[in-house]
Parts: sequence; C-alpha cells; structure tokens
Amino acid sequence: MPPNTQLTEDRFSQVSQAARRNIRTALDLIAIHSEQPVRGPQPRSSLNPFTVLAAVGAWERLIADLTSAASQTNWRGPGGHKTTGAHWPSAVDAHMISHQLLAAPLTSRWEAAFPARWKGITPLGWTTVRQTSPAADRDKLLAYITASRRARNAAAHYALVENASAAAQDMDSEGWYPWQSDAHKPSLPAGFARGLAAVYLQLIDCTIDFVAHERNWDAGAHRPPADWFRSRCRESRYDGVALWAGTSLHRVSA
Repeated sequence: MPPNTQLTEDRFSQVSQAARRNIRTALDLIAIHSEQPVRGPQPRSSLNPFTVLAAVGAWERLIADLTSAASQTNWRGPGGHKTTGAHWPSAVDAHMISHQLLAAPLTSRWEAAFPARWKGITPLGWTTVRQTSPAADRDKLLAYITASRRARNAAAHYALVENASAAAQDMDSEGWYPWQSDAHKPSLPAGFARGLAAVYLQLIDCTIDFVAHERNWDAGAHRPPADWFRSRCRESRYDGVALWAGTSLHRVSA
C-alpha cells in the first residue's frame, strides 16, 4: 500500500462518484444516438465529437481529482482543480506514483478491450488486454489511448483536418489516422466514438479498482455499474440500449 496521503475514503468516494457522473454523459449521448433515425443527413452525427470529449474529459478529470484529493489539505472537491495533461500514458505512471496514489505503474496493469475498426455505429475487431497479455497487445492499447488525444483535440477545437494530419504523422502511417472513414472530409464517426468511450469507461473502472484495493477499501462501492459493460443494458437508465452495439466490455476481477 502507498504511504499515507490526504486521500481519505470519503474523498475517494466523492472523486469516483464524479467520475461515474462524467463518463455517464458520454453514455447518455450514445443512448440518444441510438434513437430513431431521420431522413437525410443524420443530425445524430453531431453528437459524436461531444461523445469523444465527454469520454476523454471524464478520464482526465478523474486523474486530476485523485491527485488533488491526495495532495491538498484544503481540497475543494471534484472539479476544483485544473488538469495538467498527466492522464496520458507517457505521464500517468510517474504522476500517480509521485502523488502516492499507487505503489506500482498503472499502465502495465490496465485491463481493457479496444476496437481495431468500426462499421457504422459498431466498433469491431476487439482485442482484450489483461495483465497477462502479450506486450504487443498492451503496446497497441497504449498507442490507441495516445492517438485518442488527437481525436479529443479535433473535437474540442473543431480542427478535424489539422488533427487528422497530425495523428497520421504521429503514427508514421502514410496518411492514415485512427478515426479515418470513407467520408469526403475528416469526421469523427459514431463507431469510433463508441469504441473510444468504451475504452475510457474501462480505464476509469480499473483505475478506481486499483486505487481502492491498495488501500483495502471496497472497490465495488466506487466502480461504475456493471450494467454499463453489458452487451445490452438491463437496468432502468439504459434499459434495452446496446451501448457498445452488442459487445460486452471487460472488467477487472473484483
């Protein structure tokens, strides 16, 4: 267990509740997107950038809230401190360890299923990464998360062309970028947005689990609902909605 910090279980509960509310925004947008289509160009496609923003933002906020709760005596609660970019794979391990949130690196323990492609609203080609998975699979997961930074920036700044080009250069991929589609110009397709939201939901879930377990707290009391990971939800808020277009997401063992 990490050394004692300012992070009490009450603070942790506030942070995890905020994380659930924040990622739920992305799920709400997906649920709205799943409603009845209309004729002509689909206005629902306008939801995709906001789904990306909500999902990445929920993860970014979780890390900022955890580190502020662990280090500040006069903590102002979730959302009370600015983010620093420490939520990306290149920085999050050192950040979490230096703030005494975890005793060991986080990225080498992440467990999540991530898609390789999509068709329409459906993410496809899922790979599930566990702690025992080959290093090559974990590297692909980390590359997926890193590349999502460009998608987030594209959505936040209405800069799809700029960030598509930058993503292709980052990956040395001869013009290909992770959210590329057959549209006439760069867009953020629904299938990509859903897959990205799925990945960040799983990152939030397993990170909450790891922090709780290292302190012998009841992780189940703080994690997102299991219903959100099912192929089709069965509980009241999303009853009947296939958030992930028929795929069940991965959860670390309780």
